[in-house]
Amino acid sequence: MQQYAWQVIYASSQYGPSTTISYNAINVTGQPKNYPVYGEHSDSYLLPSYGNWRKLAPSYAPEFGLHTVSAVDNPPVDDFIVVDFGTIVCPMGLEVYETMNPGSIYRIWAYTEFSKWVVLWDKRFDRILADIRNHPPGLTRVFVPDIRAIEARTCVLRFEFCTLDLDYIPGIDGMLVRSLLDDPRDFRPREYTKFVRASGDDSDSDECDEPSLNVLPYEMIFKICSFLDLKSLRSASMVSSTFNNVVRDTRLYRVLNMRPYWMNMDSQLLAWLKGRCTGIRKLDLSWCGLLNSITARDLQSFLQQHGCTLTHLRLNSVAFPDGTNFLLSLCPNLTELCVQNMELRDVFPLDSKLTKLTRLDISGGSMSAAALENLLKLNTSLQHLNLSCFKYETFQIADTIGRYNRELISLNLFKTRALSAVDLVPLAKCTKLQELNLGYANHEEVREGDLSRLLKACPGLRKLVLAGFRDVLNNDLLTVAQHCRGLEYLDLMGCLTVSGVSVNAIFMGCPELRLLELHHCNQISHSWLAEWRRLYMDVDIKYQLF
Repeated sequence: MQQYAWQVIYASSQYGPSTTISYNAINVTGQPKNYPVYGEHSDSYLLPSYGNWRKLAPSYAPEFGLHTVSAVDNPPVDDFIVVDFGTIVCPMGLEVYETMNPGSIYRIWAYTEFSKWVVLWDKRFDRILADIRNHPPGLTRVFVPDIRAIEARTCVLRFEFCTLDLDYIPGIDGMLVRSLLDDPRDFRPREYTKFVRASGDDSDSDECDEPSLNVLPYEMIFKICSFLDLKSLRSASMVSSTFNNVVRDTRLYRVLNMRPYWMNMDSQLLAWLKGRCTGIRKLDLSWCGLLNSITARDLQSFLQQHGCTLTHLRLNSVAFPDGTNFLLSLCPNLTELCVQNMELRDVFPLDSKLTKLTRLDISGGSMSAAALENLLKLNTSLQHLNLSCFKYETFQIADTIGRYNRELISLNLFKTRALSAVDLVPLAKCTKLQELNLGYANHEEVREGDLSRLLKACPGLRKLVLAGFRDVLNNDLLTVAQHCRGLEYLDLMGCLTVSGVSVNAIFMGCPELRLLELHHCNQISHSWLAEWRRLYMDVDIKYQLF
């Protein structure tokens, strides 16, 4: 029996907003539509990033709370997609049709009939089966992993991606599961280890009279526990009443990152943590909550008790189907709020106490225009604002940013279609910008000269994305070359009118340049490309016409 992906349950990242199907995750469903034709097919699934550039950008937010997490538990995965194949089976084989830059899949999970997540394949430990349909490296291929046998059935798979080693964005055209139609085996659950008990209460093990670690001073046991990850802490609490008391010490839970443990995170574990997190400062629950393992009510209960002490809260791709209406009111002391792909339904008044934000990431999510406008007005110290693929109600967002958020270091408006013909003028007041993403951000033609004036006002720019931005002129590139000499990353994909002469000025005026995107720039000749690649070998030049 074979079956193609039936529906996408969740995707942490997509190349476009959820209001469209172009390049988005929904395109992995059904039979392959483009394989074996290589290219940026709009009806395939494209991931939005590649390489190490995201970590080198001024907007990068370093991870926290991972110093005790082992590398095995924290692989270098960036994104994921959860797919339903419709019919519950015991998987015997997988095929993934990769139509651009194959090699992004890092780990595959199955959600079994016993409500457990089980690893099917891990790039670090498992091999790829030889397949006669594989094409040479860099072209399309059928990815056939040597999946592990599991003693359970499933119809839901999770694919995790790592794009650090890729030199451009990957594309996937379809997914296939192979299985026996009628498997005669008697399916019985394995004893999967999980560090959450069925009960939220701790029970003490019996003390013994033999010499043990229990005789150590409290602070020495605490020091030992400070080096343990959460799974080990959970186990240590069962050793004895002495260890149980130490594990309850709230100092061990001031900084928590649960993203590596998304497969174990549920309402019981969150309740267990809630009793220990007095004084918590930083919390990352990103990727948790899939398939209703954590509900919005669970999170609300946690934040009602501990939200006031939080300064950093990350809830990226936390799958609450009904959104939330409490986040902005329960965490008044936040300096960082990252809620990618989340629907915020908060009514945010101008007398709110949430006024200390320096980082706000609501990319891929949504909230009311009034709430967003008030949030921007109150947080005048904002340094990083990411609205990529944000679903918004029309309001003068550029004017608000230009009036109230002049401390911005990074601004991402990728695929928002939020900018009108005059909106570049107020953005020029944000003179401290080091990173600016205007890719596909405008819905009207900009006035000639406005982009040049904006770029001239931001001499500290290190990363500039103008992909698909209407009316990028050669004079605009000359302005970059003259005023933005520290530029390291420039994306001009789809800027059809730029010439080789103006791009050459970028090379001459920006000695720190390390990446230049020129895909679909039809006015650039191959002679120019050959000359640049000969003279500027330190610059990664992306150019291809599909």
